[in-house]
Amino acid sequence: MKLDHKNLKKYKDFFQENGFLHLKSVIKKDLVNKFIKSFFIIFNSYSGLNLDDDLDSSELVKKLKEVRNKDKKNIDRIFRSTRLSSSFNKLFFNEEVLKVSSFLLGVDKNTAIISEFQFRIDEPKDRLYTLDWHQDGAYYNQDKGGLNSIVINICVQDCFKQMGSPEILKNSHKNGLVPMRKFFKNKSNSLQYKTSDKFIKNKNSFIVEPKVGDIVIYDMNLIHKSGYNSSKKARFSLIGRAFNPLAETF
Repeated sequence: MKLDHKNLKKYKDFFQENGFLHLKSVIKKDLVNKFIKSFFIIFNSYSGLNLDDDLDSSELVKKLKEVRNKDKKNIDRIFRSTRLSSSFNKLFFNEEVLKVSSFLLGVDKNTAIISEFQFRIDEPKDRLYTLDWHQDGAYYNQDKGGLNSIVINICVQDCFKQMGSPEILKNSHKNGLVPMRKFFKNKSNSLQYKTSDKFIKNKNSFIVEPKVGDIVIYDMNLIHKSGYNSSKKARFSLIGRAFNPLAETF
């Protein structure tokens, strides 16, 4: 869908029915380009390299692996600094994202909380941080039950199934927060939740393939999982969560 502020109610109806919303060309390319430039400034500074500002380059894939293997603390600094950079935050706090997210939550745009940011890079053939079927509502206690919060994904490159775009189960949010198994993934030592298999209905499976400047919004209780990056490109994910602080569940 193309963003049209006259159709906000239409978007909300679609979101409430399906549990997700894919809006095209929401973020201006100038903001995306500033983020990409900022990422490479940080990456090159911490790694001592001089890569061009190209998220899809094979050289970036090669150097990411080298930096990760050489010094895990350094790669953590790159991720943390990128997530905290002003260019990253401006993508989420621009007027268009605020208008849409606050409308979906039913709260004034100046009152909505956008936080819990994540920045991740899924490298080719790497399952280190992939997630099985889960709901984001299990991870965030700010909104018990996940009824008054949403997940915002901002796309800074063209993403396709082969790059590991997430797989979602349409309508799965209607079950609310369902039973999940809590565990730590051994190799990454990351806390994960896995949704009970009885709630997985593959007939509702759908893969969103957003392009640069698109945003994809999930209901906090939408069941989804990481895709597998079988391509030769690294897939960048910029994710935030929006909350209604006036809701009783907050």
